[in-house]
Amino acid sequence: MKKIFLTAIFGVAVAIALTVAEVPVFAQDEQTLEGAWRVTVTIRNCETAAPMRTVLALNTFVPGGSMFETANGFLRSPSHGTWQKIGGHDYAATFMFFTFNPDGSWLGSNKITRTITLSGDHQTFTAIASVGIFDASGKLTATGCATEAAQRLE
Repeated sequence: MKKIFLTAIFGVAVAIALTVAEVPVFAQDEQTLEGAWRVTVTIRNCETAAPMRTVLALNTFVPGGSMFETANGFLRSPSHGTWQKIGGHDYAATFMFFTFNPDGSWLGSNKITRTITLSGDHQTFTAIASVGIFDASGKLTATGCATEAAQRLE
């Protein structure tokens, strides 16, 4: 009876040790968007793809699917949103921020939806984004397009 019990305990201990030993290797190989990124956003004409202006942003992708973003505009709030892996190196992310008039009154909000492709080395990504511009009542008043290039902050 003791021998069977000790064999069972030893078997469980070996299984746990092998599982723990494999976790770091798996986590290291897993492609992930998690972390902080410096992003260059190019706002584009949706019909011609011609660049209109550039915005710099910081994105943080949090484990579990939340994200935060801030950009170099003073008439807007930081952004809050979500992200998820959609397959391979590709991710989807959506976030919103509030916009303000020069006098500080609330103008509305912007909702950005994008498809992100993470590089094989996990250090850069590119994205294609669509922008919805909403007034203070929540009515869609305009749309826009953008592309993005990002580098991981280390």
